[in-house]
Amino acid sequence: MIRVIFFDFGRVLMKAQDAHLYKESDQIYKLPDGQTRKWIDEFYHYGHIGEIETMAEFWPLHTIDVGNMTLHDAEKFWIRLKATQKPNEPFIRFIKEHLADKFRLCVLSNFTKDLPEYISRFRLDNLFEQVVISANLKIKKPDPRIYQYALQSMNAKPQESLFIDDKEKNIQTAVDLGMKGILFTDTNEAIQQIQQMI
Repeated sequence: MIRVIFFDFGRVLMKAQDAHLYKESDQIYKLPDGQTRKWIDEFYHYGHIGEIETMAEFWPLHTIDVGNMTLHDAEKFWIRLKATQKPNEPFIRFIKEHLADKFRLCVLSNFTKDLPEYISRFRLDNLFEQVVISANLKIKKPDPRIYQYALQSMNAKPQESLFIDDKEKNIQTAVDLGMKGILFTDTNEAIQQIQQMI
């Protein structure tokens, strides 16, 4: 029986419509296709393990092939990118209306230390008992240790827990630990799978 539900944040509780920005940046700075996304993914990686918090820290410390893009340009791009990040309203509404009063809820996310700011901005402060952030622990999914930490923080047994994430490798670790898992690819489909599982 499911008693506790763990949610990834990015691309699950939060959605982003940012693909056009990456393409636009590659064109403006005459970069190979996909280059902007490559260095942003690197920035995310270091942020998610708590090694850096700002673009200014990242820019001089790592080799970044960004043509004639400057730090100022990169910081402006990062601000624009963050502006595309919005709450997944239909999914959050489902959680509030159908899950919040029946299950204990927790966020388990590879994310930077500013995740609480998003939680507050999206008005989710009272929805989750715990928010487990990779940057604070310096451990990222799919490392089993972050799942074990989340389970302990919720005093939950794996077999009574459900984990929802948009990456298959992250789901696999949860399943290996004895949790149930749902791979998030579409909001309506995820809602249907949750309803069937609970």
